[in-house]
Amino acid sequence: MAMGSKNFAFLTLNLLLWLPLLTVFGLPPSIEKLWIRTDHDVDTCYHIPNLRLDFDAAKVYCQSFSGSLAIFDSNNKLSFFSKMYYDQLGLNEDIWIGLRDTYNTILRYPELRWIDGHLATYTNILPQETNHTAETCYIMRHQYGHTWYDGLCTDIHPFACQKGNPENLFYK
Repeated sequence: MAMGSKNFAFLTLNLLLWLPLLTVFGLPPSIEKLWIRTDHDVDTCYHIPNLRLDFDAAKVYCQSFSGSLAIFDSNNKLSFFSKMYYDQLGLNEDIWIGLRDTYNTILRYPELRWIDGHLATYTNILPQETNHTAETCYIMRHQYGHTWYDGLCTDIHPFACQKGNPENLFYK
């Protein structure tokens, strides 16, 4: 194992130990300033921490902010997010988003659901990208039109969190 891998494993383990405490006691107010509202017509703020986690740890991290992994259930949300983070701020990495394959036990078929439980009616997945195997979590590409692909939920990636934005707050 390379030296960097040991450090990363420690960082991941250390973060996972602290997340429950952050959830109980809250996060420092200065961290809240890292949330960006991508457009005044979209009532959502996004946050991309300088972390790489597996899907479930990323989900817990976002929940510790009273948020969730990012949900792009419309082209409008995806477009504003992509313009802000990829075009203007120079993000150049693939990121976890809040989309999963879930197995519908009644229909006996996998279906795409957002992290909040609603069925995905809008996606940006290329037809050859989804194969409904053990790879059940979705990642947004930093290139190729920000299309999405499925990957192992245990893989480590940067991620995007989201939460609602009260009308009286405007971060930019």
